[in-house]
Amino acid sequence: MKKYLMLPLLLLLAACGFRLAGSDPALNPPLPYQTWAVQGRELQQNIETELLRHHAKLDSAFADASVKVTDIQTNKNIQTLNLSGTVTEYQLELKVSAQAWRGEKALGEPMMITVYRTLDYSDSEILGKQEEEAQLWADMRVDAARQLVRRLGYLKAE
Repeated sequence: MKKYLMLPLLLLLAACGFRLAGSDPALNPPLPYQTWAVQGRELQQNIETELLRHHAKLDSAFADASVKVTDIQTNKNIQTLNLSGTVTEYQLELKVSAQAWRGEKALGEPMMITVYRTLDYSDSEILGKQEEEAQLWADMRVDAARQLVRRLGYLKAE
């Protein structure tokens, strides 16, 4: 019975235009330069991983262009309180500022990326919530790196 339901569900998903994330080349334009250098310790590994996903090369000595993370800010704000004044949700915010460079010349405008996540909170589950929060911050760094590399694809090569 389940076998017969799978085919119509797959056809329905295909008909509505569903695609896996990153599988649409129109949403991931090719990068204007093939060899990149990354400066900025905290997001360096995430950005390098995304550049490699876009078939770019990493070489700090012979890079055609570089991307420099100039500022990273993290905020944890109270989003919701219950009737007794206890926090039930936090909003996590990651702000990343970056600039692409070709030699000593800035490419395009400085890039500002802001990523938000909501963290449900309960005093009775402190250890689990700390682990969940750490995972959310890691996910937010990956998301910021993806957005940054996607924006690099819209820069014009000189």
